[in-house]
Amino acid sequence: RALDKGDIAAGREYAATCRQIIPAAAEALNPDPGPRLAESLRGSAETPAMCYAVGRACYLLGDYAEAARLLEKSTKIATIKADAQVWLGLSYEIAGDAPRAKRVLDSARATLGGDVFNARYSQLKRLGGGLR
Repeated sequence: RALDKGDIAAGREYAATCRQIIPAAAEALNPDPGPRLAESLRGSAETPAMCYAVGRACYLLGDYAEAARLLEKSTKIATIKADAQVWLGLSYEIAGDAPRAKRVLDSARATLGGDVFNARYSQLKRLGGGLR
């Protein structure tokens, strides 16, 4: 909502907080895990819903590789799949992976319809990397 109101500073703060969720949740489960245990906990904390939130934060911060990695997992949730695909497709596009971007964005366009897709795509494209 902060970004909708043009409050970039609040948006930046929210995105940075979201980006810390996965490691913080893993560490909370066991404050002193060994390195391999910590890694396995981080992986288990990456639910599709959490990946959607953190993946969008990574996109807004300009970390498109991490955004794509997380957003790929979020497309497993049927109710947000098309929206996640727009974020994912733009992550691929900005990172220079045109074939993957086209495939994912075409799927999102088919599900959302042209007008809705175009509006979301344009809005997210303008935000890409805007919080760096």
